[in-house]
Order: sequence, then C-alpha cells, then structure tokens
Amino acid sequence: MDHHCPWVNNCVGEFNQKYFLLFNIYIGVISLQILATILPTFNSCAKLNNCEQFVDIKMIILLLLLVEAALFFFFTLIMLLTQAWNIYSDISTIGRYKSEKCATSLSRCNRFRQVFGEKFSYRWFLPTLPSDFKRQPHVCFK
Repeated sequence: MDHHCPWVNNCVGEFNQKYFLLFNIYIGVISLQILATILPTFNSCAKLNNCEQFVDIKMIILLLLLVEAALFFFFTLIMLLTQAWNIYSDISTIGRYKSEKCATSLSRCNRFRQVFGEKFSYRWFLPTLPSDFKRQPHVCFK
C-alpha cells in the first residue's frame, strides 16, 4: 500500500496507482480548461474599466469557480508530482515517511512501465489495465 486517499475513498497501491495518477491528470486538465474558459471574462472586464455590467450574481459565481479551479489544479498537481517522484525514486509515500529504502534493479523508465504497462503509448492515458500486468515480486513490505 502506498497510502490511503480520502479523495478517492480508497488505498492507493501497486495495483491502482495508474488510476490514481490518471485521476490527478484528468482533474488537473479539467481545472485548466475551466480557468481558460473563465479568465477571458475577467480580462474583458479589466479592459473595459467599467465592470458594472459584470457585478451580479453570475460574476460572484464565476469568481468562486475561478478560485476553486485554481485550488483543484494546484492540489492535484502537487499530488501528481508527489506520486511521480515516488515512482521515479521507487519508494512509497509511507516508506518515504519511515525513511525506508527498497533496492530494486529496475531502471527509472522501467518503474513507470511497471505502473502504466508496455512502452509509452496512448494507452498510458486510458484507465485500462496494462496489457502486461502481473504481480511484481520486488515490492518491499516490512
């Protein structure tokens, strides 16, 4: 087990780490899309120097949505980078907190292949089980 994530109400580990990473990527992309959609509205208000037409309940909701999208983007970006670093350094979140080391012979590239399956392709971004999925014998549990 890597860690328990209350956001997905499940433990993240060897067999569902790909889905957790994809979840973070998808939420980050959606948040960026929301930001890109809302920012032109605020930009047009700033260019007009007359925002009276924008001061209504819609603008307040858009402002709250803008803040929420930015928070979700940065939150999922931090989780994504943390998980990618854990794969890169071959250690779990719990192992990192306990300062444990797991010496494996896998290269850094192969560690990502172990999570996503096969060589890099469009299938890395689909929530499907890797075609070469099998239980890995090198997982360090103490």
